[in-house]
Amino acid sequence: MIDLLVLPAMVALSVGLRILTGTWLHPSTVFATAWTAFLFTAAILLPGVDSYSRASLFVLLASLVAALGSPLSIHKRDIIPHRLISSPWLIRFSLSGFFTGLLAALINVESNGRSFVAALSADSLISSSQAMTAARYNGSLVSSPLATFLLAITYGAAMAAPFAATSRNRLKNALILAAPSAGGAAYALLTTARAGLLIAASLSLASWIVVKAIKDGGRPKVSLKSVAPLVVSGGAVAVFFLITAANRYGGVSYVDQATLGRTVGIYAGASTPALGAWLGTPTLPEWGVNTFSGISSFFVRPGTLGVPDFLDLGADVSSNVFTAFRPLVEDFTEPGALAFIGIVSLIAAYGYRRAVLQGKTAAAVLVSAWMSFVLFSQSASIFTFTNVVVGVLVSSVLICRLARFEESENADETLSAYAHATTDKGKSQTVGS
Repeated sequence: MIDLLVLPAMVALSVGLRILTGTWLHPSTVFATAWTAFLFTAAILLPGVDSYSRASLFVLLASLVAALGSPLSIHKRDIIPHRLISSPWLIRFSLSGFFTGLLAALINVESNGRSFVAALSADSLISSSQAMTAARYNGSLVSSPLATFLLAITYGAAMAAPFAATSRNRLKNALILAAPSAGGAAYALLTTARAGLLIAASLSLASWIVVKAIKDGGRPKVSLKSVAPLVVSGGAVAVFFLITAANRYGGVSYVDQATLGRTVGIYAGASTPALGAWLGTPTLPEWGVNTFSGISSFFVRPGTLGVPDFLDLGADVSSNVFTAFRPLVEDFTEPGALAFIGIVSLIAAYGYRRAVLQGKTAAAVLVSAWMSFVLFSQSASIFTFTNVVVGVLVSSVLICRLARFEESENADETLSAYAHATTDKGKSQTVGS
C-alpha cells in the first residue's frame, strides 16, 4: 500500500503551492498536482501491490525539490495579459499532425504484413491489432523509418497546436488542438501502441498550460468553463485507451471485463510500485544516457540501450514500466536525480516568469518541454523516444519563428499573424516584422 502519510502530504503540498504561486498552472504546482493524481491512480487501480512505500516517498521528495521554483511566480501587481499572434503556417503544421499520425500507422501495419486497406474495417482492425501486439512482444515487429519520421511530425504538431489556436472561432481552435492527438489516437488504434496517444496528449496539454498562463498574465484561474474542454478531452483519451486495450483481446464485445480492467490497471498504475521495487538496485551513473536516450541513441553504440525487463510485483502483477524517475536515478543516482529535478524546476520557473513578464516565446517553449516531461513521467521519460526529440526540436523552431506574444489589456484577445493586424500607421504586421 502507498504510505498513508504521503498522499495527504502530497495534497497539502499541491494546495500550498497553488496558494503560493497563485495558480494551478505554475511548473512547481503542476509537478506536485500531477504526481498527486498519479499516486491516487496507482492506489485505486492496484491496491493489492505492496511495493509503493519507497516510490511514494521518492515522489514526495521529488515534489518538494520541484517546489524550489515556486518563489519564481507572478505577483498580482505583475500580471501582464498577452495576446498570441501566430502564422497560418503554424496552423497548417498543427493540422498535419492528424494525417501524419494516421499515415504512420497505415505504413507500419503494411510493413508488418497486414493490408492497410483491410485494417480500416472493424474486424480486420481487431485482427491487425492482435497481430501487431503479438509481433511487439515476440520481437518481430517491424517499424518503418518513414513511419517513425511521420510520427515525429505528429508529436511536433501536438506541441505546436496550442500556439497555433489563435482564432476567435472556438470550433476552429478546438479542431487545431485536437488534430495531432487524433493522429496519435489513430496510430494507437491501428498499431495498439498506446504511448503514441499519451505522448501527443501530454505535449498538447503542456503547451496549452503554458499558453493559457501567458495569455492570462501568469496567474490564470481554473474555472469550470476552462476545465470543461480538458475533461472532455481526457474522456476521449480514456475511451481510445480502453478501445485500444480491448482490441488486443479481440475487441470490446469479446474481452472479459475483469481482464480488461486488470490490463488497464497495470498499464496505468503499475509503474509507481515497479519503481518502488526497483529503487535500491545498484547502478553506476550514466549521465543522461537513459533519461535522454532519444538523443543519446545517436551517439551510443547499438546494443547498449535496451528495454527494461519485467519485474514481478506480487499479486499476479508485473511491469517493465518504471516512471521517468528510474532513468533519472540510473543516470544520476537517487540524490542526483532529486538535484536534477530541483535544478530543472528552477530553470522552468525562471522561464515561466520570462515568458509571462516579457512574452518570450523561446522561454514558453522551454517550459512546455519540461511540462510534457512531467505530464508523461508516470510512464517514462518522454525524451527516451527519438521521434519525440525530433518532433520537439522541429516544433520549437517553428513556434519561435511563427508565433509571438504581445501585451494586451484583454487576456482573451488573440490574432492571427498575416491577417492584416495594422499599426497606427496603417501598415500590416507579421511575425518577424
